[in-house]
Amino acid sequence: MTKIRPRDFHNPYSAYSSTFSSLDEVIVMAQIGIQYLPGTDAKDVHERLQGALAAESCVYQAEAGRHVDAAGRANEVFMTYWTSDEDYQRWRAEHPLESWAPSLVERGIGLWVETIQVPARRLETSFSTQDVRWGIAESRSTQLNPFHSYFGSMRDRIHDAEDGGLPVTVQDVSMGAVTSLDRHIWFEVPENACFIRSPQGWRHCPDAERDWFEERMLPVYQVGVDYLVDNPLTTGCLSIRKLDVDFPAGSQVQTSSLAWWQSLAHLEAWAHEHPTHLAILKSFGELAAHFAPDVTVVLGHEVYVVPEGGARAEYVNCHDRTGLLPFFGHLSTTESHPLTHH
Repeated sequence: MTKIRPRDFHNPYSAYSSTFSSLDEVIVMAQIGIQYLPGTDAKDVHERLQGALAAESCVYQAEAGRHVDAAGRANEVFMTYWTSDEDYQRWRAEHPLESWAPSLVERGIGLWVETIQVPARRLETSFSTQDVRWGIAESRSTQLNPFHSYFGSMRDRIHDAEDGGLPVTVQDVSMGAVTSLDRHIWFEVPENACFIRSPQGWRHCPDAERDWFEERMLPVYQVGVDYLVDNPLTTGCLSIRKLDVDFPAGSQVQTSSLAWWQSLAHLEAWAHEHPTHLAILKSFGELAAHFAPDVTVVLGHEVYVVPEGGARAEYVNCHDRTGLLPFFGHLSTTESHPLTHH
């Protein structure tokens, strides 16, 4: 495998990555969402789902946050991890979707689950600090990684992406009106679609670094997120949610962006070329240069590239702009069925 990293390149700051037992080690990451109009009482649904996650030892990691989507719906999102598909399937069998919220339609509550199952050879992680307590890095060792801070470094960190691997498989994407209101529909996410989780944590920073991040970097990052929200077809960023993280209490991260991309190449194009992301890189470079070598702000990401049959999205009583529904909802090969009113 040929690395893109120039031989004479010197990293401007340190970065770290998670370690895995082998390239075939599997990680399952599921976003589980509760959707409703602001003011709706969905506390019991949240508590039921949180209890189901906390009660099972097979759940590797669970975090949660909230955001309001483009349709004005509140979404409570659990970011959950398992270390095998068998563990995840057992958990789903014991806690079926329909059990989480009775009388969905009558209460105006939607549920959605977007799951990705990926071997280590198709994912990568990168962290600004060695002490990482979120996502798949929780309870997992990290190591210094020299493949960062240059264009193409993400591909160098993904084993199967080297030498141009993991190409675009869905060339043309359009938006359609596919709703799951009063229905339960599901579909497979196309092969080589890409998912990225990017957290930000500054609560525990020294005052000077925290102020710098809040005043100089966070607004620049928000401009990039807003651009992606407004331009899904132009960028290939088909869905992005920026959560305010509120669980667990005292979490190392305060916000987390969750984004689906049409492909790794689409993510790379925005990261390498678009002014909004170049501005983000510049603002972090300035922060790192000013506070090095003691940078404490928590930044980084997890990137997953979907194998064939490795990702599934399902929506119950959700509006037609939810997640991947407007882009791939037409791929559903199973007839959706009306929900039972009770």
